[in-house]
Amino acid sequence: MDATDVSFAMKFARAQALPLAIRGGGHNASGAACSEGFVIDLRNMKSIRVNKEGQTSYVQGGTTTGQAQAEFLKYVP
Repeated sequence: MDATDVSFAMKFARAQALPLAIRGGGHNASGAACSEGFVIDLRNMKSIRVNKEGQTSYVQGGTTTGQAQAEFLKYVP
């Protein structure tokens, strides 16, 4: 699955007026979910890219907080 698949799924859910929830890697502190409708599961989307010079990062939605922290700590002097 990639961002194109997620976009398609969101458009489909909207067109069908389905309740929509996103299942990420566990970093959603609100715990939002739905018991009926459409769930987009991002657990396999775990890419992390860090730009040390620009002090920015790109973290996909399936990444857990622990995975992100472990990667970020590689850049701490």
